[in-house]
Formats: sequence, structure tokens, C-alpha cells
Amino acid sequence: MQSIDLERGMAYNLPRMTAIKALFLLVIAMSFVASAPSSADTLGRNNDRWVCLGDSITAMNCYPKVLAAVFKHYHPGATLTVVNSGVGGDTASDDPKKLQDRVLKYDPSIVSIMYGMNEAINTWQPGQPKQPVQEHYRQCLTYMARTLRQKGVTVLLMSPTLTDPTCHSYFTLEKTVPFLHECAAIMHDVAAREGAFYIPVQEEFEAYQESLPAGVALRADGVHPSALGQYRIARSLWEHAGFALPLNDGKRKLATAPSPVPVCLSLDSRFAATSASAINLTMNAPRPLTIDATWSAGTVNKVQSIMLAAGANKWSIPVSPNLLPARNGQAGQILLDLKSGTNDTLYVIDFCRTAVWHLAGDTTTDTIKSDDDESQIATWKVTRAGDDLQFDFDVLNDKIEPDGVWPFSRDGLNLMLDLRPTSRFADIGVDREVYQAFVTVRDKPFFAPTLRMWTGLGLDFAASVGGEKTATGYSAHVLLHDSLNLHTPFNLKSRDFIGFLPAVDEHLKNSAIRITSSQKNDEPVNIYANNLPILDLKNAIPGDSIVNIALYEAR
Repeated sequence: MQSIDLERGMAYNLPRMTAIKALFLLVIAMSFVASAPSSADTLGRNNDRWVCLGDSITAMNCYPKVLAAVFKHYHPGATLTVVNSGVGGDTASDDPKKLQDRVLKYDPSIVSIMYGMNEAINTWQPGQPKQPVQEHYRQCLTYMARTLRQKGVTVLLMSPTLTDPTCHSYFTLEKTVPFLHECAAIMHDVAAREGAFYIPVQEEFEAYQESLPAGVALRADGVHPSALGQYRIARSLWEHAGFALPLNDGKRKLATAPSPVPVCLSLDSRFAATSASAINLTMNAPRPLTIDATWSAGTVNKVQSIMLAAGANKWSIPVSPNLLPARNGQAGQILLDLKSGTNDTLYVIDFCRTAVWHLAGDTTTDTIKSDDDESQIATWKVTRAGDDLQFDFDVLNDKIEPDGVWPFSRDGLNLMLDLRPTSRFADIGVDREVYQAFVTVRDKPFFAPTLRMWTGLGLDFAASVGGEKTATGYSAHVLLHDSLNLHTPFNLKSRDFIGFLPAVDEHLKNSAIRITSSQKNDEPVNIYANNLPILDLKNAIPGDSIVNIALYEAR
């Protein structure tokens, strides 16, 4: 087994290694590094230009954006420019033009590279030999790392995240997990040979997934991490880059993450009124402790010294009227770190203002309007009937296009539902109880609506779907009435509220199809599940809007 290299971060000898053995060695390696003295040298510098190169996981622009925000939080007087050069469907390449157009033209000082997913799910197929694909992968990584290093660029090679074959997925995931383990081994070997830094994203991502409660999934579709998983990727980068440490101009080195502060922080409520003046939290301390709390939002950066008693301590972050979102669908974020001596824990507080739909006589209804001219393109109605929940849609559409590889490239509806328990409701992750369902339609040789699941487990068992062609388009109906699985009835009566966002595939002038929803969100719903409007089943939430709050702890 290779030794641990504090100059280049943790080393892992992964070929022919089971996941359990890999995790065991990872824990040993992390324990060794954690006990080593921290160096004054870190990776990041003021005025760095950091290019993130990768596939759709990078192109989602979540972890690069969080990376930039964390740097700004810890170093408000310094500058880090993060450029996202991720492209969906991309694979590692040794095309000089690609490297020039996607990376070098930005004059980077740091380039992070994460590839492997599309090699696993698209380039290679189970039953085919892996060696040609993986040798090309090695060749391309070597070319990129060597070329960039020769130009004086600091190169970070990130082991690719794994697939999750336990998820409901449209992708072919069979045998992709061992393939991606082998990609990580190649990535590590190339880093060692070419003088690049290896960032163990895959290893730390999987350890984090193992630590989460049942039902909390980092990859809702089996491939793409939602915000919770994206934050874990960003965390691997900011911790190994040493963002929490002072900047310096010494030798660039990977850093050791500070130990966490022995305090447990929690939200007093996942909801806040749109007029709230503070976000209320509780700090549980094992003993009397003095900490420094620093929180930032945009250009605001404040520090407060807090004396904690043993046990629960109430504390609030004041929010000015312009900090909370002013319209439905608008998102915001506060970064908070707690320090005690050399210990440091970072939290990300996400919030999104969402609509609240109340039932009147067991029914609520609304419209969906075009993003182009505000014209009405659909109406919808939700009806509660005892334990059942029915959704009815009337869509204006004079041309039905039923074909397309992806469900979201066909005519139909796109429904997002958050059926998580209250303890996890409106979290940023897209868990197994967060459902993205497509009701696709076709009119030849006969009219037919079909339910196609994208994320979540069991909604297709609980749902019945119907519909008909109309003079102005079509209508579609979805009834949720059965069991999600053998032991879990849909059971609407036990729920106070659910998250619900309906959308329709709108035809554009160039014949393309765009998904248009009832609420215009800043963040994509397939990444941030905290931005779904709330269907208030028991009329317990006052007003027509509320702010959902989610807390991520980098521990």
C-alpha cells in the first residue's frame, strides 16, 4: 500500500480493493493525517483563478458556487474567481482545443478535474472489456495534468463520485460502482506520477452517505448529487485547500481540516415568516464553552463572541428585511462558522421563500403561465378525498410531440412532490421520499398518458393515471391512493403538508420544449428540494408564503 504523502494529501491504493476495505483504510489514513501537525502552507491564494472541469455533475454549478461562497466567507478581503467549465455528458479528453477553450483561456492558477461518471454509464457498458475505456481515461488525465503542470497550474484530480444502484434510475448502473472505484485508483496514480494533488471526493462522499439516516440519498437519480451531495463535494475541496486557515504565499500544499467545535447546532424551526427578523437556533454544548460565531451573507460579515453554558443555549442570527427573499421562488444563503481555539465547524443555512396553497373545501387550484408572455398554458386542481389525493390538469397544446430519449424532452407534465416526514421536510437534499414524476402524453395511434418516475421510490405503485384529448390540448389526471411499498400506505391523513410543484412542457418557437412551472425558482428543483411550494393539507400555516430553512453542517 502506498504511504501517506502530506505534500500531496492522502494516498489510496484502490485496485482490487473492496468498498469495505477501502473505507477501513480511509479511516486509518484520515486518523493519521488528523494527528499530524498542521502546516502554515495551504493551497489557496488571494487572486486565484480556479477552473472546475468536469461533466454534468460539475455543470449543475452547485459545488463550484458553494466553493466560491466558502472562500469569500473565510476571506472577505481576498478574491477567488471560480469558473465552471463542466459540460453535461462530457468525458475525459486529450483534445488540445478542449483544454484551450474550456480551461487555458481563463488563465487559471488552479484547475480541479472530475471525470469518470460518463465513462462508467455511457462509454462503457456491462459485458464489454473495461481496459480500453480505462486506458483512454488514464491517457487523457495524464495529458491534462501534464500540460497544465507544465504551464505552472496547480492541478487537483478529484476521484469521481459513485453511482447508487439502489435508487430508481433511468441510467444503466449495473456494475458501475466497481468501475468507478477503478477510475479513482487511476486518478490517484496519475496524480502521483504527474505532480498533481489527489482529492478523495469519492471516498469522503461515500463515508458521508453511510453516516446519514435511512432515506436520505445524496444521488436521487442514482447519478447526479443533489445539493446535499454537491455540498459534500465542495467540502472536500475547501477542506483540503485549507480555506478555513489564513492565506499565505508559501508553497501550495493540501491542508488538514480543523477539528470540529464540540457544539451541536440545530434550527428551532424549518419555517420562518416572510417578515421574520431573525433565524432562531439552539446550541447544545457538553460543557461551558466560549466560541466565536462568524456569519456572512452577501457583503454582510459579522462576528460575535458567545459564552455557552452546558446544555441547550438559544441564539439567533438577525436578518435584515432585504436578506430574506422578497418573492416566491427566491433563494438565499447564510454561512456560519463556529470557532473555539483551533477548532472550527462550518454551517450553510439555505432558505427559500415558497408559496403556500391552502385547501378550501378540500380543493385548491392555480394556473401555469408562459415564461415568455405570461399567457396561460395550463390550469391545475388538487382535490383531497379522504386518504386519496387527486391532481387534475388542463393543458393548452395544439401539437403533441411524444418522442424523445429523455422524459423531459417529451410533451407532458413534470410533477415534484416532497412526501418526507416533518423532521426532514424542506431539506435541500432530494431524498427517496422526494419524487419527480413525468406524465408523458401521446395522441397516436391513440391518446395515452404514462407515468414515468425519475426520482423517489414507490410513487408509481401508489398512483393511477388517466387523461383525454381536448379541443384545446389535453387533460391529465393523477390519483395517489395506494401503497408506496408493501409496508407504507400513502396515508394522506397522517400528513400536515406536502411539497408540490407542477410544471408543463411548453413548446417554444424553435420547436424545443421547456419545462414551465407554477413557481419560478432561483435554484433547480432537481437539486434543491427546499424550494417546493407547500400544499397545506390542514390549513395550519398562516399566509400565502413562507420561508423554508435548511441547515447543512460540515462536520
